Amino acid sequence: MRTLALAGVVVLLFFAIGPAAAETQAPLEVRVEWRAPTTGSLVVLWELQIRVKHGPPETFDPILIPVDENDPTVGAPHGSEQEFILPGGLLSRDVVYEGRIRGFDVQGRAGPWTPWTEAWFETPDPEDDGS
Repeated sequence: MRTLALAGVVVLLFFAIGPAAAETQAPLEVRVEWRAPTTGSLVVLWELQIRVKHGPPETFDPILIPVDENDPTVGAPHGSEQEFILPGGLLSRDVVYEGRIRGFDVQGRAGPWTPWTEAWFETPDPEDDGS
């Protein structure tokens, strides 16, 4: 797996394809993982951008991801793992994508964008039941 760190934020962007999807070309399950900053204000909202590699950032609308959907003041603990699963059918296997992310604190201040990170496909082991 490839990771990329900048300003205390680690971004790991990959596409997970379930075994049935790999065989039938069903829509991708797209999972995005990253770590919260290890210092500074706690992040309460993440902004994710995905684009076709080297394309304009507007390839897709930005995706806003609250840390806690029920309480917008809850921040991600420093260094904690974060994860988001994008809606199915958003991306295609035939295109190379990249993504970047930034966080906002409770005062609405935006942190820096991470560099664009190329996404890659990962096919989970069918023997792995997640336990």
